[in-house]
Amino acid sequence: MWFAIARRYRTRYVNEYLGINFPAAASEPRLSSLTVATARGRLLFHQAVIEDYLDFVTIAPLLILKSLINYSRYSFIVGIGLPAQLSRIRTVGRKVLVLSAVPLGFAFFIRDRLLPLLARRSAS
Repeated sequence: MWFAIARRYRTRYVNEYLGINFPAAASEPRLSSLTVATARGRLLFHQAVIEDYLDFVTIAPLLILKSLINYSRYSFIVGIGLPAQLSRIRTVGRKVLVLSAVPLGFAFFIRDRLLPLLARRSAS
């Protein structure tokens, strides 16, 4: 959503501190916890990058590649299979790019599923 707003309206920059961030304690919940709910939001972000910002591939190719991989990764976490992943993308060229990133996205999905199991096994 913020990307769409930034494209439509002129951006203003403030050269002053707006806030101070403190690191969270180990017992506090983390934003980086990967749940189905957080995967849905991340999926929407990476889909927006693929759909609306692919023209930046010459400027930031690794960021685009990361979004292609994570689009597939988070789709698998949410339960969206390959045909549905491709149907959510508009153009054929973008579908080919997503399809090329599916093996890596699936590998990260498997890793996401195995990490909690390995952590539990090593803790016991």
